[in-house]
Amino acid sequence: MSADLVIKNGTVVTPEQSFKGGVAIQDGAFVAIGADNSLPKGNEEVDAKGKHILPGIIDGHVHFREPGLGHKEDFTTGSTAAVCGGVTMIMDMPNVQPPTADAEKVKDKIKLAEGKFLTDYAFYGVVVQTNTGDILPMAQAGVIGYKIFFGETIGNLPFPDDGMCLEAFAISPSPACRSASTPRTARSWRTTPTS
Repeated sequence: MSADLVIKNGTVVTPEQSFKGGVAIQDGAFVAIGADNSLPKGNEEVDAKGKHILPGIIDGHVHFREPGLGHKEDFTTGSTAAVCGGVTMIMDMPNVQPPTADAEKVKDKIKLAEGKFLTDYAFYGVVVQTNTGDILPMAQAGVIGYKIFFGETIGNLPFPDDGMCLEAFAISPSPACRSASTPRTARSWRTTPTS
C-alpha cells in the first residue's frame, strides 16, 4: 500500500494518548495513524521531527454571513481564517439574509457555498414560530441541525441587540429575553438529563 502523503517522525496526539509516529493520507482521507514503521510509503513525505501532529478542530458555531451579509464575512474569508487557526470543519449558522428557513433556502445556500470553502462544512436551519413545518424538509435538503428562535430575534419581535433568547442548544435565563411563554430555566445540550 502507498499513500499520497505521509507525515512521520512527529508526536501524534489522540484523545487517548500521544506517541511518536505519524499519519498517512490518500485521496484526502486518513488511511493510517500509527508508529512510523507501520505507515505506508508516501508519494510525498514530510518529516515532522520536533512537531506535534494534531487532529483538526471542529467549530460547531460560526457566522460566515452568506447570503446577504457577505461584506461582514463570507465563506472564503471565514474558512481561510479557520484553516489558519487549525479548524478543519465548520458548522454555519442560519441567521443570514434571507434566513435559512426552508428547504429552498438550504439548497440555495449549499449551491452558493460550492467551491468557496477551504474547510469541510455543514449548515444549520432556523426554526421560528411560523416554519415548524419546514423542519423535516430542511433536514432532507441537507441541514445538520437547527437554531431555534422562539423569542424571535430575526424579524418580528423587538428584543435587545445583546443576545438571542433561544438557541438550538440552550435557553438564556436573561430577564430581557423572558416572556410568559419562555421557560426560566436553562439547559445546555452538554448537560446530562436528570430524569
